[in-house]
Amino acid sequence: SNIDSNCYITNKQIHKNFKPILYLDKSEREAIIEKDYAIKEKITTANDWTMIPILLGLLLLASIIALYRKYLSLLFESLVYRLSSNKILNEKNNQIQRLTIILDTLYLIAFSLTIDQIVNGLGFFSPPKKIPFIVFGIFLVFLLLLRIFRLIVFKISALLSDQKIFFKEVFYGSLLYTRTLGLFLLPIAVLLTYSTGSINLILIYLSIFIIIIMLIMRLISMFRAFLVGGFSIFYFILYLCALEIAPLLIIWKEVKSR
Repeated sequence: SNIDSNCYITNKQIHKNFKPILYLDKSEREAIIEKDYAIKEKITTANDWTMIPILLGLLLLASIIALYRKYLSLLFESLVYRLSSNKILNEKNNQIQRLTIILDTLYLIAFSLTIDQIVNGLGFFSPPKKIPFIVFGIFLVFLLLLRIFRLIVFKISALLSDQKIFFKEVFYGSLLYTRTLGLFLLPIAVLLTYSTGSINLILIYLSIFIIIIMLIMRLISMFRAFLVGGFSIFYFILYLCALEIAPLLIIWKEVKSR
């Protein structure tokens, strides 16, 4: 009761001042005692395989900060100012070329790892135990093939339209946003991998928000490039359908089919 600390065990009696307790009669108690319980093997959901892409991504990020720090401010400025973007495009020294390769690799790793954690965290797909990195691998290959496909399309478009400078500017200008996205996503991907509960959910929505914002900025920049280049809106819509919307629909179809 609320007055004293004694525990009163009663059978088939009702007392207003006593708290309810769990009561088992002899038959029920013996049945529970005699029942055999098999000890289940502990199922580990450790993300051991993620250590490889995380360490590689952190190594690339550290090399960028240590060796190419002076170019980072120019890279961020190019997201907003067209003059800075052209300055990066016109740079053809070895440092810029190495930096772009590192940024592209960092983007592939960070984006694929982030998508893997989003898919698993929101329960869209549960990878098999034998190949837990299947989502990461599929998106890594998909992004790489998409990059090659876009490069081929821009090369062919430049040859057919005799607008080599314009298509080069549009292609490399679009890459500025993906390369910058990798810098933002890698720290979030690391936290996503080793966080749980509400923090994990907050990081998932934060990463989705950053991806959407970067995609919108990229589309605005490319729309501005088409207008400055003298092309009609029809060509921009054709570009969106072929190289932007179609890949997203393919990804969505694959996720829904799983």
